[in-house]
Amino acid sequence: MLNMTRLKIVQPYKLTNMKAITNEIEYNAIVKRIDELLEIVTDENYNNVPEAIELDFLSELVEEYENKYYPITQPSVSRKNKYILSEA
Repeated sequence: MLNMTRLKIVQPYKLTNMKAITNEIEYNAIVKRIDELLEIVTDENYNNVPEAIELDFLSELVEEYENKYYPITQPSVSRKNKYILSEA
């Protein structure tokens, strides 16, 4: 279960029941919370702080939302070729 005392910014969205981010307001609030968590959770303490679980959970939600609404597509072959030629 998520540490809800550290989850003040997104509490209205009841993340324990959340299966997906449904709008830009939730997305922005969760991204802000992830930024806060990244200052707390480090490689050294990842296995020892409960915020790491929250960070993983929220990161998964953001990744799914971004893949759906902000997909990164592969460039076409002609665009790749133009880029390669411009760099030569």
